[in-house]
Amino acid sequence: MQRPTTLYHYAARDRRESILRFGLSTHFDKTGFGSIFLTDTREKQSVHLDCWAVDVSGLTALVNDHTTEPTDGTWWMYPGTIRPRRLRLSSPEEDKTVEIQGGSPASHLMFAAASEEADYPWRNVWPTAFQVEMCGDEATYVEITVLPGEKPACYFAWLDFDRDELQFIYPSQMEVLIASPDGFESAVRRGEGNIVPVWIQRFDIKKIDGL
Repeated sequence: MQRPTTLYHYAARDRRESILRFGLSTHFDKTGFGSIFLTDTREKQSVHLDCWAVDVSGLTALVNDHTTEPTDGTWWMYPGTIRPRRLRLSSPEEDKTVEIQGGSPASHLMFAAASEEADYPWRNVWPTAFQVEMCGDEATYVEITVLPGEKPACYFAWLDFDRDELQFIYPSQMEVLIASPDGFESAVRRGEGNIVPVWIQRFDIKKIDGL
């Protein structure tokens, strides 16, 4: 079977803000399968549902849905987060997709451990709770936002442009630089990413209604 480049995801319209903020994420999965479910079928839906066109090109972890026997179209599963930049609102009846402007800036939902330092209250920032717990700490949900410029008590991270992912999140640029043999110089020259200032704050995932 040829791998698709565009699939569709249906979600309640009142989840639009959180999807534009965090993307489609397994953090909000209620099926128990730890995956985002996508279909190749785009159909007219109720006014209470949004249809999202999803750019799945390059998502190597995308696999066929093995949880059920679908009756309409082909279904796929993705075990991770699909960032907002890959999403467009789709209108089946008009056969078009539109990019939503405005709203909250896209954020990264990750895990961290509470620190005793007043200025830098977080440490061991990782994509999964398991990684934080492996460091001997209790994992807490945190929201991480890329800043337009440095500000007091901000952290720094490596931003992978292609994946739109944050890595190596520390209180100083020097700590990020030493995570790479050449201080990320080669990667920056190739246009693969950059070191960016970020802001970290606690996130209560239970406050998002219906998730």
